[in-house]
Amino acid sequence: MKIPLISTAIWKTGKLNIGLFLLILLLAALEPKASEFLRYDRYAINAGEWWRLLTGHIVHLGWAHAFLNLSGLALITVIFQQEMSFKNDSIALAVCMGGTAFGIYIFSPDMIWYMGLSGALHGYLIYYLIKGYKVSPLISFIALTTIISKVLWEQSPWGDTSQTEQLIGGTVAIDSHLFGSISGIVIGLIALKFFKQPPATASSSERISQ
Repeated sequence: MKIPLISTAIWKTGKLNIGLFLLILLLAALEPKASEFLRYDRYAINAGEWWRLLTGHIVHLGWAHAFLNLSGLALITVIFQQEMSFKNDSIALAVCMGGTAFGIYIFSPDMIWYMGLSGALHGYLIYYLIKGYKVSPLISFIALTTIISKVLWEQSPWGDTSQTEQLIGGTVAIDSHLFGSISGIVIGLIALKFFKQPPATASSSERISQ
């Protein structure tokens, strides 16, 4: 497997992800004040602070938590650099963030507060894998099966996230991974049918399999 080299075009096509990356770094440096005003907080949302449904994804428990999610965002950006589209990706990311937050708000009433990009990141990756399914169905199928199996395992009685919890210094919000993945499937299927794909000389799936 060969990971594609970072091209100069990534600074144009990946400006959404790069901007998000830098914003998360900035907010991590402003903790703990940043999370006080931006994290998902059920009581604050009930009081009218609806922005927390989105901003909760860009603040983290600490540097370890932030770097873990930023590593995933960076990997997605590098692998799919030729397929990135600011307009399409903005819609997809908003759906993944909103879907994750609303899923938690509606179906996980015991979760009072939440912060971190991991839920939306699960959906964002799934969105790209579904979008590229026609180009490389085998690789997309294997990756999608792996991610979905991981999310279902977390939800099962045998799911164990203790090592990750030790690393990030807090509880892993496995429901966010579930709702983020569902959101990614929805927007991925919509993208597969309706989103105009940017031109590329070779698909990311082809490049990583060379």
